[in-house]
This record gives sequence, C-alpha cells and structure tokens, in this order.
Amino acid sequence: MSATSDLTNAIILAVQESYPNARLWRMNNGAFKAPSGAWVRVVPKTISPPDIDGWISLNGVAVRLGIEVKRGRDYMKPGQKVYKRELIAAGGIYIVARSVDQALAELATKA
Repeated sequence: MSATSDLTNAIILAVQESYPNARLWRMNNGAFKAPSGAWVRVVPKTISPPDIDGWISLNGVAVRLGIEVKRGRDYMKPGQKVYKRELIAAGGIYIVARSVDQALAELATKA
C-alpha cells in the first residue's frame, strides 16, 4: 500500500473510534482499462468525491461527511473543490486532512 492509502485507512479507523455514530468508507477514484484497450475514468474529472465518504449522526440526524486526504505538496484539484463546495452547500461536512490528528481536530470543530 502507498503512504496515502495507509493514511486514508488510519483516518477512517480513528474517526470511527472517536465517533462510533459515523460510518465511513473509501472512495476509490480512478480508471480502469476497458476490453477495447481504452482507459475509462470511474469518476469524471469535473467533479471528484473525497477519498473518504460516509455520514455521521449529529443529534439523531445523518449528515454527509467527506474527507479528502492529502500528502506532501498535493493540493485540491478543481473537481474536488466543486464537490467540496456542493457538499457544504447541501449541509454536509467536508474536511481536507494531511494527518489523523488534523482530521480529528477539524471534525471536532464541525460535528
């Protein structure tokens, strides 16, 4: 596994341990090679869901939760910014995290 995959898994486990009312899963965004030999994107570039998706129960109401995992000099791509803006506008929580501690700290301020 890559360092980003390890961090993604660690964040999922830490959030679910700290917030037992949360349900999270990995969103594998990428592409596959079709029988024709052409590469097919699973998610269009124009909108890109976060690495971790799911929900958290706040006062008995399920709220959509997205966590984008970044490492090193990685930055938010345009499609990720669109998804973030739309999720927040719809009442969801969106976090960009470079560490487990950052993910937990940001979630604590929003949940």
